[in-house]
Amino acid sequence: MTDAAPNDFNQAGAEFLSFLKRENVANKVEWIFPEDLQVVDGGFYIRVPIPGGNLARASAKYSERLERGLGIALSVICWIGDCAYANVYFPHADREAELHLMPTGLPTRLKLSYVIRGGWDGEPSRRDERREAIPVGNKVKWQLLRRKGARNETMKSHLFD
Repeated sequence: MTDAAPNDFNQAGAEFLSFLKRENVANKVEWIFPEDLQVVDGGFYIRVPIPGGNLARASAKYSERLERGLGIALSVICWIGDCAYANVYFPHADREAELHLMPTGLPTRLKLSYVIRGGWDGEPSRRDERREAIPVGNKVKWQLLRRKGARNETMKSHLFD
């Protein structure tokens, strides 16, 4: 947890990447949104290439929440190789901030985190186990995964909200 969230998303992203490099878990970060991820049969699938506008969307999402005082989290959802696929998360209310262990009050604080294997309710068997994703560049395969993953939308929404 940092003392205060930087006003500039690029600086926050640089802090996040530095954190991930220090932890030896990533050398690159890509910003994703729900439509870029499918969860099917316990596996994570990422649509590639990542849309070019995702960085601007993540930056806008970050900037719009700086003045709320409920905290902002930059969190890894999954990996492909040494690239972390992450999102910008912010709680919508005090109780949600409390449940996500985010300090409230101004200045807004920045939380940096990454996941390790263990599922939704389990502890990982080893700290270095990661949630690896499978890249999908084929549009037909992506549509099939979307249909198959539709029943997991509620579970997937917990990764972003």
